[in-house]
Amino acid sequence: MIDDIEIGKALIDSFLRDVSLSDSPLSQQSSGRIVVGYSGGLDSHVLLHLVSRLFAERSIHALHINHGLHIDADKWESHCEEICRELNVAYTGQKVEVERSGNLENEARIARYQVFEDFLEEGDTLLLGHHQDDQIETLFLKMFRGDAPMGLQGMPMTRTLAKATLYRPFLRQQRKDLYAYACDVGLEWIEDSSNQNMSFDRNFLRQQILPQLVSRWPRLKTTLLQHEVRTKSVQSELQALSEIDYQKIALPPGRLDLVVLGKLSLLRQVNLMRTCFLKAGLKHLPSEKLLSESLNGFFRSKEDSQPRLSWQGFIVDRFSDHLYFHKELHKALPKILNQPLVEIDKGVDVENGRLVVKRTESGGLMLNSDAVMSIRYREGGEKMKFGGQHKTLKNIFQENKMPAFLRDHWPLIYLDEELVLIPGISAWSIPTIVAPAQKDGEGVSAWSIAWQFQSGNFD
Repeated sequence: MIDDIEIGKALIDSFLRDVSLSDSPLSQQSSGRIVVGYSGGLDSHVLLHLVSRLFAERSIHALHINHGLHIDADKWESHCEEICRELNVAYTGQKVEVERSGNLENEARIARYQVFEDFLEEGDTLLLGHHQDDQIETLFLKMFRGDAPMGLQGMPMTRTLAKATLYRPFLRQQRKDLYAYACDVGLEWIEDSSNQNMSFDRNFLRQQILPQLVSRWPRLKTTLLQHEVRTKSVQSELQALSEIDYQKIALPPGRLDLVVLGKLSLLRQVNLMRTCFLKAGLKHLPSEKLLSESLNGFFRSKEDSQPRLSWQGFIVDRFSDHLYFHKELHKALPKILNQPLVEIDKGVDVENGRLVVKRTESGGLMLNSDAVMSIRYREGGEKMKFGGQHKTLKNIFQENKMPAFLRDHWPLIYLDEELVLIPGISAWSIPTIVAPAQKDGEGVSAWSIAWQFQSGNFD
């Protein structure tokens, strides 16, 4: 790092204090790249300029994302490339297609972060130029929208992103400090005219609402940031309690005992649901309102109803006295097992999971080792032969308490045109059902087939 820098010294001193803290990714030795998310605006330009001065010995890479939403987007990209040449910093520009229906700000953010994840390598540190004023706006927007499921929490200074680490080193800095630095060193940054568009919530808040609030309550920003810090502390304690509840109530993989869950307070129930979503790998959590309403539906619904919570590709279904967390189910298609069982005893991939095929000494499917079977799915009217009678598939599902939400997706094993086996799910204590006439006999290979249902990251 450079010691004797007088121009922009105030921001440099503060920046160096923050990045030298033990929890700062930049204070740790790493062979990975420093990747700067570089839009060309004031914040990211100051960040790139500072990093290029203070970390010249590291591999620095600027990543510019062209959303194509502004008439000057291509000019901005050329400007960013030219600045990187002047700073002797490696540059990558990436154009993205942004879905123009719905919330344009959110769609642009989704596209941007996808580029980040695709570009970052293991050991990289991605730096973003969000500052304290951005954080305050984020806190207000979350509060206004009601989408602060974990309490009043802003952007984290550090978090994992793909194989890398995302770091916001300016979160303790005010925009006026970045502006003073940019003027001191003579930076030329891009002014996005869309920042004056009051149809965007953040612009409206920044230009119209916050100035009036701060004029009336001068300590508002400081108070809000202090409250956010306290919220993080309280949430940390609640999360620790939720982990304890999870260990007591959760039944792997991805199940909750409703009877035990109902004995907890609503706050602990909501937090436990959030913990389940986090363990499933979700980054964005449902709001407290949605979780509270869903829990009310799960507890109050009749036993034969099928209440459901759907959230970002993940589903929570109630069946009997349990909640089941799982990924969205894919439509399954029939499949012929062209290979004999003796050749596929390591398993067979099916929609929504995998069939685990093993030899067994008792209770298995009695087949010659060269038998060829097919996998089918429920269409209606299926029956399995039990002695001299046939049972409907519907009755078999009901008798063995097989979750109703899975029944249309359950792989069924046929030999010729006869249903001979319904795989169980051992993790959920659901037995495999074998037609009695097809059970193992002396001197004949017997096979156990179970469904390893893909419930998500709980597996």
